[in-house]
Amino acid sequence: MNNVMIDLETMDTASTAAIVSIGAVKFDKDGISNEFYTVIDLADCVQHGLTMSPSTVQWWIAQPNKSDTFDGNKSELLPSALLKFSGWVPDNARDRGRRNSRVVS
Repeated sequence: MNNVMIDLETMDTASTAAIVSIGAVKFDKDGISNEFYTVIDLADCVQHGLTMSPSTVQWWIAQPNKSDTFDGNKSELLPSALLKFSGWVPDNARDRGRRNSRVVS
């Protein structure tokens, strides 16, 4: 069975949150077999109507070792990042034609 775990880093706790990064791994009982990671341009997220809350921004400022998460040199525009991720998921979540999923938070 293929399992995929997704991690979104965001700038708000609302469903409209600006996405800082998308990380995902494909794994099974033998370990991780594929990874996805991209940093998203925050200004582009805001231009697309996504939100940033002051309390979440303050939380991020207080976090150590955040340089990879906010590396503007590696960021890409929101539509491009979402398109890449939407292509990665089907290629990595397939399990012999079954379309089962389970959300665990």
